[in-house]
Amino acid sequence: MTSNGAPTHQREPVRNRPDGMMFGVLAFGALAVGIVFAGLALVSAQPDNDSNTDEASTERTVAEATAQIDSLSEEVKINGVVGYGDSFRLPVEAQGIVTWSPEEGAILGHGDTVVKVDQRPVLILRSPIPLYRELRLIGSGERDTAGTKLGLMKGSDVETLQKYLLEQGFDDKGRLEADGTFGAATKRAVKAWQAEVAHPATGRIDRSQMVFLTSDIRVDSSPKVGLAFDAVVATQPATTVTATVTAKQKGFFGVGSSVRLDADGTDLTGTVSELKRESGADGSTQLSVHIEVSGLPTGVEAVKVTATKTVVEDQVTIPVTALVALVDGGWAVEVITPQGSELKAVELVDVVGTRAAVTGIAEGTRVVVPS
Repeated sequence: MTSNGAPTHQREPVRNRPDGMMFGVLAFGALAVGIVFAGLALVSAQPDNDSNTDEASTERTVAEATAQIDSLSEEVKINGVVGYGDSFRLPVEAQGIVTWSPEEGAILGHGDTVVKVDQRPVLILRSPIPLYRELRLIGSGERDTAGTKLGLMKGSDVETLQKYLLEQGFDDKGRLEADGTFGAATKRAVKAWQAEVAHPATGRIDRSQMVFLTSDIRVDSSPKVGLAFDAVVATQPATTVTATVTAKQKGFFGVGSSVRLDADGTDLTGTVSELKRESGADGSTQLSVHIEVSGLPTGVEAVKVTATKTVVEDQVTIPVTALVALVDGGWAVEVITPQGSELKAVELVDVVGTRAAVTGIAEGTRVVVPS
């Protein structure tokens, strides 16, 4: 026995689990346990003599640890590229010669001019829905294709237009309200605005005059002044880190989760905005994660991304080397008691690094850990 009364039986060498984790393994069968403890009883009953020196030399060196409540996490590190996410064409339908365009990289929002075609501005308005139809006053006798009489045009897109007109002072002498219904007052206010900015005063609004967006945009590619208008290409305004992840790493990058970034020594926190499948340059399909981040140092083009995932939360844990594999299957730990020690069966929940989460023992239990 050791000085604290614990049994002095030998553990087998460390072995590899199939998943690559290292465990201290000791095979115990019912017969083997009986033989070992019977043998120990005989040894302890023998008087002190020179043979005790040989016995001491075969004793295992052990330490002890205390089971504690922990949350175990894993982390993964990947490389990311700095950019602004996917680009897209704004739905501007103006035709003519570009007479003004914004600088590339400009951030544009509600009420800003995105381009001038033939000296007529196309504006951006913030709206919960896009400008998907021409906004106008429906005539009293108008009917749809089925012959049903049309009522006044209503909707949040109409309300967006009305709010902008009121912001700019085009209130039809106080008669315009932002009620979401395109009536006569709205038509008159639209005509007044059109006359002010050199658009034909038709009283109708379409995508040659305005585009409705849900957020600000960053100009990625601007049309050339003096040429026929083609398109304005934009991105989201926030700096975005893009990285490729494997299927195994996917669980670390839930949309809305936080990740740590190392940008040439500057530590930052980013938020996962999107995780989607994309086609690679070679035609293969890959998982791509988009991370929004602010505060990146100027000129940084690549960052290191660290993502963490909680595997086990608020669970009893012990050092992984305290686990004992039983011959007939399952796991145990050697629990230290006032009388010495005893094997106690446990259920293995998970292993992360050097800690194992188990059930079957309580917090504060002292267990044997081979040195």
